[in-house]
Amino acid sequence: MAASSFAELIRPMINTACTLGISYVKHCPSTSDRFVVPKSLTIKFGFWIVTLLAIGCYSLIRTKQDVLERSQKESYFDYVLFFVSNMMLVLTVLQMVYYGYTRKHVQLELLNSTIDIERELTVLLKRKINYGVIARFTKWLTIWTIFFYVIIMHTLYVFDHLRYNTFILMYIETLLLLYANNCIEFTIIICCTTQMTLCRYLKDLMNALETKKLPLASELYMYFKLIDRITVLINFHLSQIYGSFVVFHCMYVLFESASIWFSFLSASSSMQFQIVNEESNLMLVSYILWFLSDSKNVLLVAISSSLLQQKVEETALCTRHFDDYRLQNTRAAKQIQNFLLKNLHQKKKFSACGFFDIDNTVIYMVFSSIVTYLVILIQFKQLETDLTQAGDGYNVTSNVSTVQP
Repeated sequence: MAASSFAELIRPMINTACTLGISYVKHCPSTSDRFVVPKSLTIKFGFWIVTLLAIGCYSLIRTKQDVLERSQKESYFDYVLFFVSNMMLVLTVLQMVYYGYTRKHVQLELLNSTIDIERELTVLLKRKINYGVIARFTKWLTIWTIFFYVIIMHTLYVFDHLRYNTFILMYIETLLLLYANNCIEFTIIICCTTQMTLCRYLKDLMNALETKKLPLASELYMYFKLIDRITVLINFHLSQIYGSFVVFHCMYVLFESASIWFSFLSASSSMQFQIVNEESNLMLVSYILWFLSDSKNVLLVAISSSLLQQKVEETALCTRHFDDYRLQNTRAAKQIQNFLLKNLHQKKKFSACGFFDIDNTVIYMVFSSIVTYLVILIQFKQLETDLTQAGDGYNVTSNVSTVQP
């Protein structure tokens, strides 16, 4: 059964995010079906921060031992590669927990403002909003996320780690890895669901404007007011909550995907890289699955943001032809004129903390950067190999020269 309201649509994801510790708002049906910030959140936030710091430090300390366990040979390059990867994952999770707590009121305003827009739009259109496509999308994406991490990846890692003596210690790190990626997935699902909902509202507004040839000034002002509120939610609220997350996530995907391709290509070529020569077939399969999952996350954020930006621009263009409409000299007419002037210069993009706009160009930026990082990793590994061989050759020469006739 499709969701009948935005609150019903987003509530399961918000509840899951609260359980994971990355969101600090909850749905309260008793308060006009709105979201609220519960009391006594400081203890919960402190618990998650301390727990993640402890597990993160444990994972970083274990990095060198894991490399030795897998490759049976010390390699500074492999150690740094795994350490940086674990560090970026820990920082990404800490960022989500920290921003979930410090931006809880911004998220609260985003969710409740979306509910208010939904109610006003329902009254204006005299019908309910159809969430059928969005509800099916979020449902199957949530099911796939749980199935992928809890069953597929968990099973692959368990069977691979069984061949090591330190199974329990490595399994604890696996749980951290799966937890972190679940946090990332549900953050992306909430972000994309919110964007798709706002996109749906804009589409309904634009269709209503196109069908009304001679709207009243007061009615027209209500349409423009809703469009303006949606634009503010995109520019301020979405960017404040998810902008920094996109920055951290893109950095993590860049490095992780490059590392995965590096390991996979090394294992299937003649490059004698010790770390991947010891990998099992299960881990090579997991490398491909991780890359596909990371690619899917980037595509979801970029495409949903691009579609929302495109819909905002289309709606803005749709409103401009009302500038020629002979409105009476009323307060509503003046407000409409002010909106049209403001609309010409107002930014309508979801940005990553001002670093870059989040749209389809992010896809090209991320995947082209992966190739760059991959080349850099190969060069550094080859440099380490050359230096090691040069050192071994020097030692052999020295030993030969010390042999007495």
